[in-house]
Amino acid sequence: MNGNNKKAFTLVELMVAGAVFVIIFAVITGVLAKSIKYQKYNLAHNRLMNEASYAMEYMVRALRMAQIGDGSSGCPNGYTYSISPSSRVTFTDYAGDCKRFYRNSSTRQLTMVSGADTFALTSDDFEVLDLQFIKDGDDFGAGDGRQPRMTIYLKMEEKKLPDKPIIVLQTTVSQRNLDM
Repeated sequence: MNGNNKKAFTLVELMVAGAVFVIIFAVITGVLAKSIKYQKYNLAHNRLMNEASYAMEYMVRALRMAQIGDGSSGCPNGYTYSISPSSRVTFTDYAGDCKRFYRNSSTRQLTMVSGADTFALTSDDFEVLDLQFIKDGDDFGAGDGRQPRMTIYLKMEEKKLPDKPIIVLQTTVSQRNLDM
C-alpha cells in the first residue's frame, strides 16, 4: 500500500464549511438581537400600560367621589367638575378639599394638586402626550337636570426607546352621590 493515501479535507471543503458556519452564526445572531429588541419594547409597553392604568384608576376613583363645591376650599361654587381648559379639571373631593388634575406642560407628566401639595402621578420615564377632560351633563339645578359625567382621554408614551410604545386610554365616570 501507498503511504500517501491519507484522508483529509481539501481547501475548498474547508472554505465552504467556514462560509456555512458564518452564515448560520449571522442568522442566529440577528434573530437573537431582534428578539432582545422586541423584549425591551414589550417590557416598556407593559410598564407604560401599568403606569397609565394606575394614573387613570387614581383619577377615576377621585372623580367618582367628587361633590358639588361650596366655594370654601377654593373650588368653584355650585359645580361638581370645573374644566379649564380641556386638559385641567378642578373638583371638591369627599373630604371637602379642592383637587385638580392636569398635564404639566414643562415636565409632560400627569399632575395632581391637593390643597397646597402637588404630586406627579406619572414617572419621569413616560410622557403624557395628551390629557382631556370632557364634561357631559350639568350639576343639579344648573340646567339640563342630568347627572354630570366626566370622560377622561389619556395618551402616553415611553421616553427612552427609539421605537416608543404609545398607549391611549379613555373612560367615562360619574360621581357616586347623586346631585339632588
